[in-house]
Amino acid sequence: MGLEPADQQIVDRLRKLKDEERNIPLPTVEEIKQRLALLKDQNPEASGSNIINIYRIDTRTDQEKAEDLIQEYLAPMELPSTSDLCKDIEEMFNSLQDDGNRTRFDQCMKEEIDIYKKLRDTTSSDNTELINKISAMEIETPPNVQDDNEDETEDEDENENECIMCSRTVNESDLYKCTGCTGDLYCPSCFESSHDENEMIDKHKAVHFIKEDKLSSAKMNLIRKLLTSDSRKNNH
Repeated sequence: MGLEPADQQIVDRLRKLKDEERNIPLPTVEEIKQRLALLKDQNPEASGSNIINIYRIDTRTDQEKAEDLIQEYLAPMELPSTSDLCKDIEEMFNSLQDDGNRTRFDQCMKEEIDIYKKLRDTTSSDNTELINKISAMEIETPPNVQDDNEDETEDEDENENECIMCSRTVNESDLYKCTGCTGDLYCPSCFESSHDENEMIDKHKAVHFIKEDKLSSAKMNLIRKLLTSDSRKNNH
């Protein structure tokens, strides 16, 4: 007595599955090694002492990561040598010596060059005293340059540093920058009259404006450039 049609279909399917399993090739030794390496989080292409964990956890601190990244980008850069930078300053100084009206300016530049040479030859512990001396120096513009541009500079400063409502200057009254008005300047009374309470609470806030000392800024930028160049050279 034969099987029911439904049972016969089940038997046929089982036989077919067994035949398919017999046709599947067994994995090679190399394939087994690769699978084991992946299970151990290792690079299957590496061998011997070169085997590393490709998923290992980075145990460096954020500070160490930042320093390593900076060093990685600074390494290929060609930084100017200290002697070249000093030579550029001396050449600029010498180019100004033909003008008799620049005596005071020349003297200031000469003092800065002398101090920079000392700074180059001192240890880091001696730098503080020299930096303080440089900061105390006054860089003055050449008299003839100052005379030519004095009126123009004063007009620009007055236009830039005055209340947009009443034109009071920073020398006449305290001025405030409005954070919500693209940095416009106001005196206290004009700021209050042109803003309601809701605006001042939300986006329009007053920030006290301090007039920038352009000469002091130029002096400190020169000092930073000199010190940064030396610091980078020493690190390499």
